[in-house]
Amino acid sequence: MFCKNCGASCPEGAMFCANCGSPIPAPAEAVEPIEQTPVAPIEVAEFVEQEPVAPIETAQPVEQAPVTPEPSYQQPVYQQPVYQQSAYQQPVYQQPVYQQPAQQPTGVPGKGFGITAMILGILGLVCPVYFIPQLLAVIFGAISRSKSNRAGIKNGMATAGLATGIIALILWLLFFLFIWLPAVIYAGNSYNSYYYGYY
Repeated sequence: MFCKNCGASCPEGAMFCANCGSPIPAPAEAVEPIEQTPVAPIEVAEFVEQEPVAPIETAQPVEQAPVTPEPSYQQPVYQQPVYQQSAYQQPVYQQPVYQQPAQQPTGVPGKGFGITAMILGILGLVCPVYFIPQLLAVIFGAISRSKSNRAGIKNGMATAGLATGIIALILWLLFFLFIWLPAVIYAGNSYNSYYYGYY
């Protein structure tokens, strides 16, 4: 058995050629002869002559009226409007003029007095035994506040010193009236009674 594609010999029963890989058709099996039965002859019909067909008359050319050209529509020519472009001018920017600000005072007027008043007021609140810190806190706070008011500047230290000085002075007054004075009076009475025999 040989391959029909490449002609190489192939073993019996192979489905594909080992050389080129093309399929090998299966061998035809022995076919028994078929008995042929006689076929009845076919009658052939006689050829009938047909009458000749008359030729088709071609139409005569018809005279045509002269063709007048139709008025053609002409599309108007579009002209793009011409714009004049003005030359670009860059805007002129002026440099801002900076002026030196008016000379301001370097510090808040009366700031030192305000700080002193606040410290003395706090000292008077903590230790209300002596009246001198409270009194000085009120005086320095009033001076500092009047200086800052004249300059038109608010001075919070002066206000705080004045307020703490007044509160500390009120506390000292209460301490003096309700604690220190009664103690002195009581001590004086007991001294007199001890030495002079008043029991």
